[in-house]
Amino acid sequence: MAETSLQLLGGFGLQVGQRDVHLPFQAQRVLAYLAIGESPVMRHQVAAQLWPFTHHGPAQGNLRTALWRVRQAAPSALDGDRETVGLSGRVLVDLRQVLRPHRWAASTAARDLEALLVLRRDLLPGWDEDWLLVERERARQLRMRCLEGLSRSCVQAGNITGAIEAAYAAMEIEPLRESAHLVLIEAHIADGNRAEAALHAAQTTDLIERELDIAPSPQFRERMHSLGIASDGTP
Repeated sequence: MAETSLQLLGGFGLQVGQRDVHLPFQAQRVLAYLAIGESPVMRHQVAAQLWPFTHHGPAQGNLRTALWRVRQAAPSALDGDRETVGLSGRVLVDLRQVLRPHRWAASTAARDLEALLVLRRDLLPGWDEDWLLVERERARQLRMRCLEGLSRSCVQAGNITGAIEAAYAAMEIEPLRESAHLVLIEAHIADGNRAEAALHAAQTTDLIERELDIAPSPQFRERMHSLGIASDGTP
């Protein structure tokens, strides 16, 4: 049976074997919804979520058509019965494979920097779906945690360039995230660049005070103290 892969980060993509498969948008929506949910769902719930302004009968008809399209394109992608439907456990989903913070806690993860490109990507960008709002934010938080873990793994492995790249990628997602700035400072110190670390600590403090009108958190200041740097950047 050909391997089925589903991409949700950076945009929708479906592969069966080595072949890219096109699906109509409504079928894409169903497959993405089931992949994000990770467990079988009652069919009427899927129809109500994806076609909330459509009467029950037509919504169920839309769902049946979409499921038929998915099965035609990827026969092994779905499991279920007359009342429930779910994504098959045989489908490889990038969202599930990549967004595992513990995966990036081991130093061996430093060799997997190609995932850095995936971790930069938002969940289904351009899709305007109410059911995606919470999941997109959840994925955003996990992406930042994974990038921070990847940065620390790179430091452990002596890959400072990778550590800095991963830290900046986390900061791109949320410029005011203290922990992302912290892993960059730690990378600079690991590289022997204390002046660079002190400068970034001062810039981080200034950014937080200017944008949020608050001081950096006690955790940030305590970590700077343990590194021998004041939160204002003074060595």
